[in-house]
Amino acid sequence: MHDSRGIPLGIEWSTESMSATHANPMRSRVATRPRRIVMVRRSIGGGVMLAGAFAINCSAVSTPSAPKDGVVVSSGERFGAPRATVTNRFIDEDVVYLASVFANPAVPRELRVGAAERMARLGSPEAASAIGTGLDSDSTETREIVVEGVRKNGRASDAIVDRIANAAIAGRIGSEDASFIIGRSGSTAIERLMLVVAEASDPAARARGFELLGGINDPAAARTLVEAMQQASPGGDDAVAIDAALRRWSDTSSTRDAAAWRAWWTKMNIDGSASQALGQLVDRIERANRRAARAEARADALASRLAELHARLLATLPESDRDQRILELLEDEELPLRAAAIAQVERMLRNGRILPEVLRAGLLSTLDDPDPTIRITAGRLLETVGGEDFAAKMVASLEDEADPAVLSAGLELLGNRARPAVVRLAIRHLDGDDPEVVRQSARALATVAAAGVLEPERMAEIRAAIPAADRVRDSEIARLAVLVAVDPGDPSLVRLLGHEDRRVRRGAAEGFLGRGQREALRRNSETPEVRRIAWQAWSGDAVDPEGLAVLLELRPPEDAEEADQVNWGLAIARVLERLPAEQVLAADDVLGDEPARFEDRRAALVRAAMSESQPKPDRDAAARRLARRLIEAGRPIEAANELRLLGADADSTLGLDLFEALVLAEAWEEAGGVRSDPPAWVAFLEASAIPEPRLARVLLQEIDRRFGDSLDEPQRVAVEAVRVLLVDASDAVGSEPVADGI
Repeated sequence: MHDSRGIPLGIEWSTESMSATHANPMRSRVATRPRRIVMVRRSIGGGVMLAGAFAINCSAVSTPSAPKDGVVVSSGERFGAPRATVTNRFIDEDVVYLASVFANPAVPRELRVGAAERMARLGSPEAASAIGTGLDSDSTETREIVVEGVRKNGRASDAIVDRIANAAIAGRIGSEDASFIIGRSGSTAIERLMLVVAEASDPAARARGFELLGGINDPAAARTLVEAMQQASPGGDDAVAIDAALRRWSDTSSTRDAAAWRAWWTKMNIDGSASQALGQLVDRIERANRRAARAEARADALASRLAELHARLLATLPESDRDQRILELLEDEELPLRAAAIAQVERMLRNGRILPEVLRAGLLSTLDDPDPTIRITAGRLLETVGGEDFAAKMVASLEDEADPAVLSAGLELLGNRARPAVVRLAIRHLDGDDPEVVRQSARALATVAAAGVLEPERMAEIRAAIPAADRVRDSEIARLAVLVAVDPGDPSLVRLLGHEDRRVRRGAAEGFLGRGQREALRRNSETPEVRRIAWQAWSGDAVDPEGLAVLLELRPPEDAEEADQVNWGLAIARVLERLPAEQVLAADDVLGDEPARFEDRRAALVRAAMSESQPKPDRDAAARRLARRLIEAGRPIEAANELRLLGADADSTLGLDLFEALVLAEAWEEAGGVRSDPPAWVAFLEASAIPEPRLARVLLQEIDRRFGDSLDEPQRVAVEAVRVLLVDASDAVGSEPVADGI
């Protein structure tokens, strides 16, 4: 009997609303088979996206009458045996589509795993064939994705079990995964696995099959192994492999022969009713584990929601109440709540709030937190607020830490500053197995050594723990090796400055910088990495004119990076800024006509000209040098202004220098205010006639206008001589007339 919808009477039916925009909204139909009824859905042209994952489903099939004890499953969940296999064009389309998804490396991994899971859920021969193709793939990632999808699906069909068994016996997938999948698929799957093992001709392949059986937590697997042991040749390869599998299954270490294993099996009474009880117990344990996992997930979700609520609440509380609430949350048993409290402290620091002492004490207490992320975050925050007292406690929390990631993070934090408390811990891990832990240990020790607070006996321990210089392959190890060396000038250490790895070169150069070996850096500055550190060395605290000469020698090539050009100029600026006033003129002599960092050079000369620590003649010499450099740069008016700021006037010792700067700037009236008598004008005219003919012509006009016939005889002779010289020069080069009346 059927109702108006074509569904057998007495059988429940259900539909699922699909969220994808292209899903077929047709109602689901029910496919039946003995003792199980499984709902299948229809899809159009391939697949349906559900909640961001692939959800490809079988199409509708005919609906024969269901048995009276049939169970309808409307959510697609299977109980007992795997889904019945149905073949039609919709399933074929699903298989092709899903196979193209999980085999495509461009698709995100979680979607590929979802496609493999759906493929396993189909359970059809076509799906099994596609899964077998994926397991035969040359891509390790594809094989892992297929196995992960089949594992997530749970129980596999017989056809898929065969593919899993073949792949595991061939060594293409791990035995643990295969044991899990086959063990979840029932006793029939175990029997099929044994058939595959029996058909294998390679003893190694059979051994892998027996290993799979030994990893299946099902009495049927042990029974199969015991029966196989009875058929194996005593002492043969199969007998040895079966014995190892049975020892693994029974968690025993003693080897037994076939008769002894049979006796063990009989004594266990697993073949009788106890076997069924054991199976029921296993099922109950699995169900309890699933319930516990769901409860734990719900608890975690609830804790996360509470953490969000607390985070919002903390943002609205007054400061006094907020601090107290944060302290309470830092000691809460739930990790999400402690994390929310730490996050609130981070926000407070980002907002520029000064952390009160009560919260500093609270952060110190979290250094004992069982969660490493909380500990490391608290240490980072304490370092930010200047809590130096946290180092010893942080070191204590890392003493028994086994996670390399946590160790490296903690050592990295402790190595940001020189902290002697970390020395013992860092030395202990200096020859460890994890390269990042070793690197951060070396970094922390190098920071202490560079600060000069590393004890000599500790240096000896470090030298014994680190590799020889010719075997150094890490920048931090290279830096540490130089810093703790008895003789930093050792040729094996100097050779590190020319190492093929630029990071090692830089680390070694930083070590030489810490040891004050400026000359070694200068002699080995062929590479950019060493040259940059050499600039730091020669522009550090000990500055002198010699350092400027070395910096000029270490000038970067023209094709160097722009950043190198800038950093080199900054090194020169640092030297000029720190030079004592009495050495500024010597440094200016070293620079000569060098145009780099002219403004810094100018500032140094101004500082020397104003320094009260120098006698007046030296200050005047610095002022004259400043004016000359500005005039040479084509900036005479600035030279005049600087001289005036330094106290130059008509009656000072710098008066003539001021007059010359004003004349060069063609500021005639101001120059006349400084020197109103003809001798200074005529003398400057004579001096500029040959090197500056253009200026001499203009100055000659100004002298004629200003003094006219008031010149005495020697002055008139000098002026006329310059006039003739300028006329001859104009005739020789065809230049413009020098002045009216010439």
